[in-house]
Amino acid sequence: MKEGTIKNWFLRYNIGYKVLALLLAFLLWYFVTGQRDPLVERTFSRPLEPRGLSSQLVLASSLPEVKVTVRGAKSAIQGLGPEEIRVFVDLAGRSAGEALLPVKTEVPFGALVASLEPERVRVYLDFWGEKKVPVRVAVLGEPAAGYLLLTPVATPSQVSVEGPSSLLARVQEVQAVLRVNGARQNVTQRVRIRIPGASGEKLEARPEVVEVLVPVATRGPVKSVFVAADIRGEPQPGFAVKEVLVDPPQIQVTGPPDALASLTEVRTRPVDISGAGASLVREAELSLPPGVFPVTQNQVKVAVKVGRSDTGQLPEE
Repeated sequence: MKEGTIKNWFLRYNIGYKVLALLLAFLLWYFVTGQRDPLVERTFSRPLEPRGLSSQLVLASSLPEVKVTVRGAKSAIQGLGPEEIRVFVDLAGRSAGEALLPVKTEVPFGALVASLEPERVRVYLDFWGEKKVPVRVAVLGEPAAGYLLLTPVATPSQVSVEGPSSLLARVQEVQAVLRVNGARQNVTQRVRIRIPGASGEKLEARPEVVEVLVPVATRGPVKSVFVAADIRGEPQPGFAVKEVLVDPPQIQVTGPPDALASLTEVRTRPVDISGAGASLVREAELSLPPGVFPVTQNQVKVAVKVGRSDTGQLPEE
């Protein structure tokens, strides 16, 4: 079609006026609609979620909350609930170590993300580990006048701690804290384990709760007695027990005077050496008569030296 023909066609059918009219109608519609349902913004503070983390890894760093500003028509944004805004970091395929990752979002239809704070986060991934550590009982408070708190006992005495390997290496013990005020008899209580240090929030103890016994005795006489190890079982054929040492060899006990009068020695609970082919060291609890309690400790170390029965020499440990 020639240029003159196109011009005549536009003039004949008033195409320009019609386009202008459509444009004005659209602008009028947009203005009226915008007045009734204007664009608005809202800001939400949402927890950052980890996604796609391998079962062999654990997140060793804390994730911050993210401020999410969304924009959209007032009708869509005004009724938006915080739980409808999801923010996450994608950890799929990541290996152990540090990484700076973008924050990703999921928002409902009709909402657009205007801004994120922060837009990127630094994460540290570590291998999952586990180890056994002893439970240390911390007793707070004082018994009633004329009474004495003796050595507390936790059952079990060890728990498994699980979590990031780098944090796990710093944990040497866990705590069970028990408050005793005005006690006149033994206190038994289930206590939740505490993992010392700021890293405790990333670590888990199994079991989480232990039973703690705090013996309470009247302030009676204190007596030093010898400790004898109760050795059970036999070493490997051709080996024999050469010497048994207890550390400490004596302990202090307390209790009613009539119970202490004839007490000169206490024994440990059985220490099994069945099949031993080398010297060994074990921790053993004391086996005490009823009403008698240790003043400072209820465990001793038992060293059993095992050597060849025909030469009398001790094997290397």
